[in-house]
Amino acid sequence: MTQHPIISPQISRLSYQLWGMAIAGFCLSGIGLLWPSMTLIMMPLLMVVAVGLLLQIYNQSRKNQQLHKTLHRYHQQIAQLEAQRPRFQPLLDAIAHEQQQRQALECASQAAQASLTELQRQLDQQHLQSQTLDTQLQVVQAALVMALNQSQARETHLLELKQENNVYDDLIDEQEQRAQQLEAQVTSLGLECDRLQAQLSDAESTIATLESDRLQIEQTCQAAQHQIAELEQELEQTRKAAQHQIASLEQELEAYRCPPTPPIYASRPPQMSDEKFVRHADIQLLDFPHPEHLEEQAKHHYHRRSSDLTPRPVTLNGIVDYLRHEFTNYDCLCDQLGCYSRPARNILKARVNAQIWDRLSEMRLTFDDVT
Repeated sequence: MTQHPIISPQISRLSYQLWGMAIAGFCLSGIGLLWPSMTLIMMPLLMVVAVGLLLQIYNQSRKNQQLHKTLHRYHQQIAQLEAQRPRFQPLLDAIAHEQQQRQALECASQAAQASLTELQRQLDQQHLQSQTLDTQLQVVQAALVMALNQSQARETHLLELKQENNVYDDLIDEQEQRAQQLEAQVTSLGLECDRLQAQLSDAESTIATLESDRLQIEQTCQAAQHQIAELEQELEQTRKAAQHQIASLEQELEAYRCPPTPPIYASRPPQMSDEKFVRHADIQLLDFPHPEHLEEQAKHHYHRRSSDLTPRPVTLNGIVDYLRHEFTNYDCLCDQLGCYSRPARNILKARVNAQIWDRLSEMRLTFDDVT
């Protein structure tokens, strides 16, 4: 046991006072011896000094006694605390271990929450990107509709030009017939034919330009659709990966939330208490008799064990007791308990009775079936 000395701050001051008074007494006695004429004056002073020294010594001895008593009580308290330390040390270790586990679980929960927050942020970003792509798709579709309308307008204009060209062809035929009849108008008709040919060339070049524009628009539409399909596929893959990661994180959190089930014991371990053993003991039930023969077998059992020759009716609780002792391992488990473990036996009896009632309810056995 560790000693803890207690030093009063008054001891040093009192020792200094005593030494000062002693030195003063010696000085006065020396002066009285040197000057005998001053003996009458110095003797009362010396007596006063001696009385003061005695009173100081007496007070100091009383204070030293009180101090020793206080120090003895202090050492006794320290010894009691030192003796009680091993008693509370396992509890303190268990509390520290629980605190470490709780801190670890809190850290894991915070990490999982941060991961979920990051996944939610990524999903929000993907959703924003999807909305942006939808907006771009709508703009492209609007541009495609506008280009399609322009193409249709140009095709209509080309049809009109073709109709005009057909009319002009008819006119050329008429002019050729008239040229045969009117040779004077050959020059003017040739000029008109050249002009119509120039218009036809312009119309054909316009048709070729419109056709190339239409092909370019179709290629642009195909590229946009292909890009949209790729983005949708990438978004679906990202969503599946996020769902898989969320599921894995939920499984990890579920492992922290759901503690493991306690083991079931068929026999009591040496260091386990009776109450803990009966709470986790393996209760085994044999096949019960048929409900029609259950009452007769119970009556026969109690009549065989009783000295009464008249058979008595058996209640439902008596049937449960008969099943507990004859068709379960209740007696074997009770043999493993101590002699004074009445609460443990009651807990074991309640557990076995509960399983017997469950088996009887599965057999659809009621009170009317056995009375």
